[in-house]
Amino acid sequence: MVDDLDRKVAQFLADSEDAFSGAYLVRINGMLRLRGAAGLANREFKVPNQPSTRFRIGSVTKQFTAATILLLAEEQSLALDDSIARFIPETNRAWRDITIRMLLCHRSGIPNYTSLESFPKEFSKIDRTPAEVIALVGKLELDFTPGTTARYSNSGYSALGCVIEAVCSQPYAEALKARLFEPLGMTNTGYDDGFSLIPSLASGYFFDGQEWTRAPHIAMSLPFAAGGLYSTVDDLAVWQDALHGGALLRDESRHAMFADHGDGLGFGMMVNKADPQVRFHWGGISGFLAGASRVIGANWTADVIVLSNNGNGDSKLKSDPIYISKGLLALALGKPFDAPGVMPF
Repeated sequence: MVDDLDRKVAQFLADSEDAFSGAYLVRINGMLRLRGAAGLANREFKVPNQPSTRFRIGSVTKQFTAATILLLAEEQSLALDDSIARFIPETNRAWRDITIRMLLCHRSGIPNYTSLESFPKEFSKIDRTPAEVIALVGKLELDFTPGTTARYSNSGYSALGCVIEAVCSQPYAEALKARLFEPLGMTNTGYDDGFSLIPSLASGYFFDGQEWTRAPHIAMSLPFAAGGLYSTVDDLAVWQDALHGGALLRDESRHAMFADHGDGLGFGMMVNKADPQVRFHWGGISGFLAGASRVIGANWTADVIVLSNNGNGDSKLKSDPIYISKGLLALALGKPFDAPGVMPF
């Protein structure tokens, strides 16, 4: 049965336009069902991807930022309804009605810096400190009155990173290492500053259906608490356990993280309360795509983690983490890879 499942997975990935390049892991009810890799971690030197390969995870980082904020709230170092001006006093007057809670669920109104017209060719190429990014975004008008609606904002999570640094009196990377990675034994997860040598870190590429190219440069100081982490499928499986049922967070904090605070947005998490329910986040950062999902069926629970160093999310190429996640989960459940309703996206 295992050999047959492996054969079906190999065929499924081969049919994905030969464009899936990454690693994957699927567990059903806590039991490992699939763990593997495909493609090349480095195409110049023809180094293959392995399940142990490290990948940038983009916006999956937001789960870690949100969990750290909740831990600080449990310690009473901050309150979720505190104004961010308490921790970032140089913010403009319009930001003083913005609370930490609003930042967590994208209801702050702070413009998203990755949506700026200048981002792809100019803004993304220049290294800036988090404080400098906040200062630049702070000059823009809010998209809406804080708390009145929801709009995804990487800028808001950069602000949360500044809050963490202010409260912990240490850099964001060190705060997460001390509070999350070391206690959980996540030895293959960390912050990618764009300069440090990170063993076994894949290179990022794009595939347009015909040829591969290197991903364009992005200044890694920009993603920060919104998207600056790297990890492996195994470490993210550890994270799923800690986040959903371990001793990391109190029940009240966990409930707040997974609640729908509007438009399917939790704290650093997206929630889809269809059948089956899904708690997830996707990530994308110059040459990398990532997906980490907890899928909750009527009598089963699955963790599906897909990390890719092909940054092209075009669904026609059948290589994006959403497509791969749905197909691998279906196969792990003993269904055809294109079985409908396995993941309600």
